[in-house]
Amino acid sequence: MTSSEIRLHSKLYRARAIDEAIDAVLTSFSDGITARRTRDGEYYVVEASGIAGEDATELLADIADAALILTVEKDH
Repeated sequence: MTSSEIRLHSKLYRARAIDEAIDAVLTSFSDGITARRTRDGEYYVVEASGIAGEDATELLADIADAALILTVEKDH
């Protein structure tokens, strides 16, 4: 398996929301799949390992969607 990543702009996403989204989304995927958040300038980089192709794309999209929802909830 390879790793995939998505970049989320820090002006749109909160770090805590991303972490919570990672935890929530990973529960619906099989064991052996991991994701972690790092910072690269103005972006948070979410990297998924143990998953590839369209499954990785789906996982990262689910994390981004959930993180945006959680960010909006936390900001209001």
